[in-house]
Amino acid sequence: MYKDIFESIRNEAEKRNLRERTIQLYCSDVSYFLRWIGKNVSDLTLEDAESFLTAKRLEGRSPETHNHYRSAIKFLYKKVLKTVWDDDISRTNMTIHVRETKGRIDRYTILSQKNLDLLTEYWYD
Repeated sequence: MYKDIFESIRNEAEKRNLRERTIQLYCSDVSYFLRWIGKNVSDLTLEDAESFLTAKRLEGRSPETHNHYRSAIKFLYKKVLKTVWDDDISRTNMTIHVRETKGRIDRYTILSQKNLDLLTEYWYD
């Protein structure tokens, strides 16, 4: 059912030279997430990911397992679905995390209120 998603995960992971075991775990964790949510991939929201991760934490999953789920789901959203993951933007500090800037360095930069409002409108409308 999700064969094309797993192929996309594999392609994106291979571009980043991830190990085969990491790719397998990502596919397994994403499969579990998608079955748990029960939605079409095109209908996924960031709230779905957050509710899954919260539920797994409250079930008493180990921190290591929780981190595996989080990494796999974050990879799915950011690299496959091309969705901005919430921890890239700090609403309280008004900053945005920009990855691989000049010199291939990650940086934080100032985010204006106007741009934050535009991003919020884009995501939630």
